[in-house]
Amino acid sequence: MSRRSGSGDATELDRSVPCKSHRRFTFMPKMRVLDALGFVSISLAVGACEGSDELPVEHTEHLDVYPSDEDRVCAGTLDDMEASIAAFTDFLGVELESRITVYYGGGAVEEHCPATASGCAWPVDAHAAVATLPQSVDHELVHGVRYATGIRGRRFFEEGIAVYVSAIFSRGYEVGGTPTGADARGPLQLYDLPSNEITADDYPTAASFTRWMFETSGDAQALGFLEDPRYADASDVDGAFIDHLGQPIADADAQWRSSGDDIDTFGERCSGAIERPWSADGFVFEGVLDCADHDTLGPVNGSMSHRTLCIEIPAAITLDVALEGAAGDVYLGSDGCAASQGLGAEAYQDKHVDAAMLERHEFAACRWIVVVNGEPDGRGGAFTLRMTP
Repeated sequence: MSRRSGSGDATELDRSVPCKSHRRFTFMPKMRVLDALGFVSISLAVGACEGSDELPVEHTEHLDVYPSDEDRVCAGTLDDMEASIAAFTDFLGVELESRITVYYGGGAVEEHCPATASGCAWPVDAHAAVATLPQSVDHELVHGVRYATGIRGRRFFEEGIAVYVSAIFSRGYEVGGTPTGADARGPLQLYDLPSNEITADDYPTAASFTRWMFETSGDAQALGFLEDPRYADASDVDGAFIDHLGQPIADADAQWRSSGDDIDTFGERCSGAIERPWSADGFVFEGVLDCADHDTLGPVNGSMSHRTLCIEIPAAITLDVALEGAAGDVYLGSDGCAASQGLGAEAYQDKHVDAAMLERHEFAACRWIVVVNGEPDGRGGAFTLRMTP
């Protein structure tokens, strides 16, 4: 969510350095190369407040990340944040010329955001800041990009664009659909409301209408509206909509309602995952949980996790699953399994196997998502996952 007052102006926030009482940690700089995106960024962790016991701040190419709940943010998560910035700015057709401050974790959200929020964003002078839980980071970074590039539009559309854009680049994010009932609040009722009258219940409507707007009018027209000065300063939102999208918001609302827009799933669950081949002997993967490693994500609630693995099991099979070494458990989730394989329900169901346990499970023929999680106390190290006939 974007943090704004009922008048549409950003609320005044404490802009002091976020000093907290924590143990002091010192980390050496390390180079991060994101080959797939074609850019290089530096991750540097230093004490946040000189002379006091503070958490470090992590610097990427565009972000200054202050952890609030953990000792640091793992390299893989920082990579993902920076990759999201690259994807969002490319889609929105903007260049990020200022940095975004990220206050990361539950403590940061509690300090900076309204009660019950999972994140918020706000403009700070010529740049932007966000506070976010791990599961909301992409949504809030879209807000951050919009603020950092000078766009401060109506909250209904800003929440819609944040959900829609983050969904496009997510793993299996659902967006939609149209509201049920003629009296349900829609774009016409919501677009000009002050921020404090937009609720979390309106986010699916905002996302669905934004998706419909992009898909029916095209990216150029939709983005043209969302960048129009009359939209940004709220002087004539409907006029800007007419000029770029060819009709008033009232007519668009009616067309959207009649479109029967269903819930749609954006993104591939294996997007950004590590693809690994299957063999007749099964699947063996050796990895490491180390916060300095770029395939380690988190920590969340003290626990790290390995970057998602995706494997394609070509035929139904029963496997022994064992997780050895410095890990807590492994999650195995089916993705797109055809239900006509004549198998029992267990073959399609998600599975969890604790470390040091050997369990035998039936697997349907399809793609499986594999996530190895660390111990709750944050310990890391090498692990081996075996899935063998």
